[in-house]
Amino acid sequence: MTRQVRNLVIVVCVAVALGAGVLLLNVLPGNKKTGSSSSSSSSGSISLLSIKSSAFHSLHVTNAAGSYTVTLTGGTYTVDTLKDAPSNQSAIQSKVNDVLGLKATTLIQKDATDLAQYGLTTPAATLDVATADGKTSTVKIGSQAPSGSGVYILKPGTNDVYLSSTMMNDNFSQSAMQYASTTVSALGTSANISAYKFGGTARSTPFTVAVKTQSSAASSGSSATATYTYALTQPYAYDGNDTNLGKITTALQSLSATSVVSVDVSPQSLAQYGLQNPAYTLTYTVDGKDTTLSFGNADSSSNTVYMTISDKKAVYQVDTSSAAAFYNYQLSDVLSTALVTSDISTVKTLTIQSGSETHTFNLSGSSDKLAVTDANGKKIDATSFRNYYQTILAITTRGGADRPAGVSSSLTLTFTYNDGTAQRTVSFLPDGSDKSFVDINGSGGLYVYNSQISNLLTLAQNLEAGKTVSASS
Repeated sequence: MTRQVRNLVIVVCVAVALGAGVLLLNVLPGNKKTGSSSSSSSSGSISLLSIKSSAFHSLHVTNAAGSYTVTLTGGTYTVDTLKDAPSNQSAIQSKVNDVLGLKATTLIQKDATDLAQYGLTTPAATLDVATADGKTSTVKIGSQAPSGSGVYILKPGTNDVYLSSTMMNDNFSQSAMQYASTTVSALGTSANISAYKFGGTARSTPFTVAVKTQSSAASSGSSATATYTYALTQPYAYDGNDTNLGKITTALQSLSATSVVSVDVSPQSLAQYGLQNPAYTLTYTVDGKDTTLSFGNADSSSNTVYMTISDKKAVYQVDTSSAAAFYNYQLSDVLSTALVTSDISTVKTLTIQSGSETHTFNLSGSSDKLAVTDANGKKIDATSFRNYYQTILAITTRGGADRPAGVSSSLTLTFTYNDGTAQRTVSFLPDGSDKSFVDINGSGGLYVYNSQISNLLTLAQNLEAGKTVSASS
């Protein structure tokens, strides 16, 4: 025999051995034998059940996790053990359809006598599918094939063992919780939101943010959208932090949980998750209707927190690093750090008062063609005034503070506007240190450093005296 012929024979033998090995992996579970019945190597799409969806009545599933029944009424699937929790209709329909049109890839053994070797004596799951005419077909799902290409199933009404990849992927060995919908909120991009109310045991003071919704009409090929602005209304009036509050709005447009952990919302169940007296609550108002998100125990290791939503009977676990990063916002998180945010073009008058000294400036024209006069009609240099106003815009709040008792204002700024915005009076009350409490229209809870406001009176004097106020003042 020549070397070429010998090598060819070796290659053919190896190929045959490999092919036989692959077949054995599918046919033999582990190292067990199939018994005396012949095994078929036929493969492809083998139909084991063919039930029209219109004939479907119910699917009863039994597995190690328990049992549940899926029924179809009026086009809606219900799962008995999910109670009143919202369900994922498309996921249920997909799994039901896989059973109604049950298919296998390979016939493993016909008339098998030893079902134990396939995990079919004590099945991982038993599916009883009932039709409207009262008939029931039972499908048993066994163990996974060593090759990982599918699970062993028993054809209804026979002892014929097949391999099915579809049934492996459908997870019928899991509990019905897999059908619970993880969608928490889906407001859409044009929702008419009017308020956010923050409460809970971990917030010493509840607070409310007014949301102004400005909708834009839908354009060709796109849906309507809205832009939102925010302002604190309780416990005092203040500009909102558009960035942080915008994260809430964005989240509510498509907020999903990582999982549904329970459909039991009894007081005893809620207490397990810290939700009977939640640490944080957020109530949002859309078209006059209030919906409340409640947040309980947090798990720092998984970056999740347990939560409920008032119109859904389920306990969710949501991601705190992304989806629900807003859940524990405190008052300082929703406030603008800038004390004044109004564009100079919207200001009609600005009055600076300290004790008995008062300086009033009247503004007119557009921002690029600004005209400024003092209380006596004297013209003020517009560039210098812009620089002065930039100094005011640069004032930032530094955190929460209590109003100092028995202290009068050291400096007051009063703004009136030409765009319909209400008058805004900002007073600074020194607390005896290097800080001053900020009072806005009679209320407040923040402080600024005195160094930020110490030169405002002097600069106002310089403006009236015709002196230049530079941008670095």
